[in-house]
Amino acid sequence: MVVKRKNGKQSETLAVEFTGLAFVCVGVIIFLALISFSPKDPTFLNSITVSRIRSTNLMGNFGAQLSAILLQLFGYASYLFPVFFLITAMVLLQKKSFGPILLQLPFFLLETLVIAVLFAVVLSDFVLIASVAPLDYVSAGGIIGNNIKGWMLPALNTWGTLILLLFLLIAFFMLATRLGISVIIAAVAKAFLDAARSFSAVFKKIGRELRMVKKKKAVIRQMDSEKKHREKIRQKIKSKELPPISQPVPQDTDEKNNPLDIAIRTGLLPISGKPYNPPWRDIFANPDPDNSIDRHDLSRKSSLLVKKLEEFKVTGRVVNIHPGPIVTTYEFKMDPGIKYNKVLSLAQDLSIALSAESIRIDRTPKKPTIGIEVPNDNRRLIVLKEILETGTFLSAASPLTIVLGKTITGTPIVTSLDKMPHLLVAGQTGSGKSVGLNAILCSLLIRNTPEMVKLIMVDPKMVELGVYGHIPHLLTDVITDPKEAASALSWAVGEMERRYLLLKDIKVRSLAKYNAVVQAEFVDDEKHKPMPYIVIVIDEMADLIMTARAQVEESIARLAQKARAVGVHLIVATQRPSRDIITGVIKSNLTSRICYRVAQMIDSRIVLDQVGAEQLLGRGDMLFLPPGTSNLIRIHSPMVTEKEVNGLVSYLKSYGKPVYMNEIKSYGADDDDEGGFEIGDGDTLSSNDREYIQAVKLIVATGHASVSYLQRKMSIGYNKAARYIDMMEHDGIVGPPAQQGGKTREILVDIGFVQRLKELDS
Repeated sequence: MVVKRKNGKQSETLAVEFTGLAFVCVGVIIFLALISFSPKDPTFLNSITVSRIRSTNLMGNFGAQLSAILLQLFGYASYLFPVFFLITAMVLLQKKSFGPILLQLPFFLLETLVIAVLFAVVLSDFVLIASVAPLDYVSAGGIIGNNIKGWMLPALNTWGTLILLLFLLIAFFMLATRLGISVIIAAVAKAFLDAARSFSAVFKKIGRELRMVKKKKAVIRQMDSEKKHREKIRQKIKSKELPPISQPVPQDTDEKNNPLDIAIRTGLLPISGKPYNPPWRDIFANPDPDNSIDRHDLSRKSSLLVKKLEEFKVTGRVVNIHPGPIVTTYEFKMDPGIKYNKVLSLAQDLSIALSAESIRIDRTPKKPTIGIEVPNDNRRLIVLKEILETGTFLSAASPLTIVLGKTITGTPIVTSLDKMPHLLVAGQTGSGKSVGLNAILCSLLIRNTPEMVKLIMVDPKMVELGVYGHIPHLLTDVITDPKEAASALSWAVGEMERRYLLLKDIKVRSLAKYNAVVQAEFVDDEKHKPMPYIVIVIDEMADLIMTARAQVEESIARLAQKARAVGVHLIVATQRPSRDIITGVIKSNLTSRICYRVAQMIDSRIVLDQVGAEQLLGRGDMLFLPPGTSNLIRIHSPMVTEKEVNGLVSYLKSYGKPVYMNEIKSYGADDDDEGGFEIGDGDTLSSNDREYIQAVKLIVATGHASVSYLQRKMSIGYNKAARYIDMMEHDGIVGPPAQQGGKTREILVDIGFVQRLKELDS
């Protein structure tokens, strides 16, 4: 019994599906026949005169006859028949049962008749078929609609007929669909609202597109005008014979900006009379011609960005596009209610959507937009020469002007080392750090004679800075031993203190003013001579920190805090941006930082105190943190080849030989061991153990004799701090630990002891 019921149900389902497919077929045939109807086709309407003409109907002669019959009987209402068949087929195929659909069919047919009459009433003068013969015309409601109209109009007139027809239309629709009047009204209202919203959205989108096209045209015009302006400047620079680069070119003819006056005020007059003019125009390669901007590609990526963001419920629009040599920035304005952090989290998804290596998202300074930085498919190579030729570099007055590169919009970035006044450079291997360092050094060397700027180069890896060996700007040959590097930093601290005494003698506050006064008033004075700027370049700081952490950290901290006024500056680079290398002491004193691409987000935080460097492209792509601000600037470092560096070094070697100061690398190594504090096992601590003496001064001056206090203030380990406290106890400087369990010991010496220590230290 169960099997029979199951078989019967399956048979009914197959019958329903077959009927549904048949209705689909009939609906499609009627639809194609109606839309391809032509009055000239051979039908019963014109068979007397044109019976031999071949039918043009898509369904052939059958379709021509069928469409003619339907249109003659029902007029425009005939187009409801394919809709009726297709809707019925859809219901049958979905519900798998004849069910109530058979009861609803008559009401659909009555609905068709009512609509035919409506067409006949409303469009009574509209001719549907221009018949050939024997009929003069067929009305929009067909024969049936026209006849029913003829019965109703004499009784109810036009308005009464329309009201009755509308009532019947709604009633038959309710019976056919089994929907209440409230549901129908709500559905109609919703349809109207959706249509209104759609039209409004379309018009808004058209308006946005028109505004975008207008802005794009304005940007393109501005870019073309800037390009022409840059070309004019480039031609003007090439046509003029420029003065030597060591004397800055004046921006105007004002007396205060005269090159000689600048040189006197800043102490830049060379001591030797030999002309210094490196042929950098011949040494460095010319830039490649600007690549043409593919505006279609920019527009395509802009639309793709907006579409992808909308998939993640981030709505807004691209309001501006800034093409650059390496990346293009799309300014995206978010709609109200969208959080910036939500967009930040989509960087990887946008990279996949645009097939980009990496996408960086950042706030746009002073604008209510965010910048989405997308790498260009065709990147233009930035070379050093194109920045050296800019007016920004040529007219800079500072002798310590350095080249960093170009921004993402192509603006040259030229800054001064004396404003930084020290620079920390970090980045993983292969990120372009060494090339960027070469660009900085080359821009320093082509501007300054050996009498104006002296260099101390530290290269523990022995392969990065060795090419600069034996140039006349060096105070000592390139240092590769970490211990000698620590001695050189200690020498720099001593030189800083010596210079401060000289500045104090003539009551000035900077090296530039000191040199200007000395050249003007102390020409024959043996004590006061013009002093050069000193730039200390450390290529890999990690080796120094691991070899002599305390000495290196202390020297870097003291130089960073005080050396700016006397013209001593640091450029410290490392490829290991970890906390044990870039310590808190170093970070707090080196506020100007450059970070090339790093491997992890934490590395970026260590260097810049914020993320972003892990999303860079490498090959010279960097983030620059200027002094006094937390806003990062993305810069592309210029390319400097080994051949170009060798060419500049060859000229420098031909200009003169270096005069080395041998005491720099051995500074502090030959101090005698006389006078010390005896300790319990008979050993003697040398009075030149400066760290221990510093610890004693700190304890006596502050009155806090505890291991933890010494650790915090001197940044040393627990073992060393505990050893120093034990040594002070044995030497009678502090007492034993307090019996009550307190950590502070009693101080047994007075402040006069500290003064004697200072004399001993000096």
